[in-house]
Amino acid sequence: MSIRKLLTRLHLILGLGTGLLFFVIALSGAIYTWEPEFSRLAYHQAVAAQDKPVVSITDLRHSLEKTFPEGDFRTALYRDPESSIEVLLYAPGTYYLAQLNPYSAELIHLQDMNKGWINYLKKLHRNLLLGVFWGFREGLWYV
Repeated sequence: MSIRKLLTRLHLILGLGTGLLFFVIALSGAIYTWEPEFSRLAYHQAVAAQDKPVVSITDLRHSLEKTFPEGDFRTALYRDPESSIEVLLYAPGTYYLAQLNPYSAELIHLQDMNKGWINYLKKLHRNLLLGVFWGFREGLWYV
């Protein structure tokens, strides 16, 4: 085999390998761009709009203290009358995203942010799931 054919074959193999990696990264990034729309479905954010005022932050905190006492209240996000209130909670080792009804402060859904397909999609896009399979975490190798 001549050097030219060897280099051509090497170029083909390396190009297909890198092309596949770039394709996976680009596709996962394109899907992750739609994360707000997917999370509205996955995390049960839709609620029926009511002609009532939304509950206060104090009521949200009391509701969460009853249902999830180990969570430390961080932030609350109210989008619109047809969406639940998102509350970010911290528990040792992970964050949780709680979805609460804005009119009754009832807990609708509690999501561990280290689990779920949206989190795995983000890890696939950012570091090709290296932390999930090979012990690679935040730029460092762990033995």
